Amino acid sequence: MYAWLNPDPFAHRRVLKGFTYAYTAVNIFFPNPGFWDNPVRARIKESLLFKPSERARTYPDTRTFQSVNTMPSIFWTAWDKIKVRDRNPVDLYPADWDLAIRPKIASLYKAGVIESIACSDVPGQAVAAAEPGRALDLYFDLRDVISEFPAPPDFFDVRTIDLLSHARRGAPR
Repeated sequence: MYAWLNPDPFAHRRVLKGFTYAYTAVNIFFPNPGFWDNPVRARIKESLLFKPSERARTYPDTRTFQSVNTMPSIFWTAWDKIKVRDRNPVDLYPADWDLAIRPKIASLYKAGVIESIACSDVPGQAVAAAEPGRALDLYFDLRDVISEFPAPPDFFDVRTIDLLSHARRGAPR
């Protein structure tokens, strides 16, 4: 069916991810030397997937380790200005926020991570915000309700760990 549809694996990121997973899982047991003769597959072989040294030169676009309650207050400034107005904050979203988070919410809904609810009072709010050096991304502002969910006693702030001293103790002498 997949071959009959003849999709471009670079057209959608999930297709390429699925292709890579399927190829890796199958090729371990059934190596096929002529597999890369297909021009579409040749593009994949020439990609950074098979060039780890080149791939390592660029830092991946990842979010910070910080959670909602450890983000600096300046991170939430734009959202806090919208939230204090009298109207429904969702009606006041800037257009670029809507464009940034609506597709992400749709993909979470389609994957079954979130679902619709017949209730107007839900904890948290979907917000678009940008960390330094990154584009707008989807965040959930749970600052108002985070205190209602106490952390287990064995949880602690990872920023308090002195990693350098641990590394020095474990380093060969």
